[in-house]
Amino acid sequence: MPVATLLKKGSAGSEVAELQSKLAAAGFNAGPVDGQFGSLTEQAVLAFQAAKGLAVDGVVGPATSAALGLGDPPAAGSLLVQLGLIAEDRFGLDVGECDAPGAPARWAPVGSGHSPNSFHHRGRAFDASGSASSTDAFAAFVAANHGPEVAELIHSPNGSIKDGVRVPSDFWPQATFDAHHHCHVAV
Repeated sequence: MPVATLLKKGSAGSEVAELQSKLAAAGFNAGPVDGQFGSLTEQAVLAFQAAKGLAVDGVVGPATSAALGLGDPPAAGSLLVQLGLIAEDRFGLDVGECDAPGAPARWAPVGSGHSPNSFHHRGRAFDASGSASSTDAFAAFVAANHGPEVAELIHSPNGSIKDGVRVPSDFWPQATFDAHHHCHVAV
């Protein structure tokens, strides 16, 4: 989206559809990705602006566009970084063990508890920890909104995904779950 473009309630087109997709990926419900900037999209923009400390006006101008990465090609690991930020901002979780491109420095380094060939060491995973209710809610959010895009989601038997597909509770051995008192996400 060109910087000069302003999107607001009543706008329509592919730029609005991109906005709706970016808001959804960031964890804000903008309604269906239909290219129509209606009330749900406006509410999602307002919530996003408030969460990011931007001017809360419901208008997508240069600052909001930049914060959402509108018009930019997706960066390597961008979904992973977006999910990590959602884990922090929306679910109050602590994110770590991640040195993916674009990840905040506070998420690294990857500890020695991960094998050298792990998703963590390849910059494709993070661990999120916090209260049981928050990690449960975050795992459910990831599964519901990004399940097909996730390489691994290890949290509980009900939150398990491997290569974009939910897997049965016995897919990973109990020792895997015992080692994951947090939510592990890999893309």
